[in-house]
Amino acid sequence: MLTIVECETYHLTAIKPPMPPAALGLISAYLKHGPAFAGILPNGEILAAAGISIQYPGVGDAWAAPSGLVSEYPLLYARTIRRFFAKIVKEHSLRRVQTVVDPRYPSFLRWIDWLGFEVEGIMRRASFDGTDLFLYAKVSENSHGH
Repeated sequence: MLTIVECETYHLTAIKPPMPPAALGLISAYLKHGPAFAGILPNGEILAAAGISIQYPGVGDAWAAPSGLVSEYPLLYARTIRRFFAKIVKEHSLRRVQTVVDPRYPSFLRWIDWLGFEVEGIMRRASFDGTDLFLYAKVSENSHGH
């Protein structure tokens, strides 16, 4: 059982292992620009936090902050994010949701494909440590994000 709550900064700081300060700062800023949720396990530990930062009407940047526990609950994690991302897309009439993925983590590449995102290109030296990132997007066929 997973309890879903609106994500606050303290949820992000409770994720273990802790995320790098630059990532924490970026995701904390995203919280101010769009809906986000945190999944809490029965023992009180954070499984993950995720959301979509609304850049302007119709377009959002998806993000996810998984804890180390995701490897124990991969389907719960994946299905929860898929369900809540779909809800956010519908509620905010998003026609495009984009995200970046670090190709050094093949499991994230498989997961983002499973969510229905398609790779659009390589963002050269765009990560915090200067490595390349892949830009992915999920674009709806109509203007209402459905």
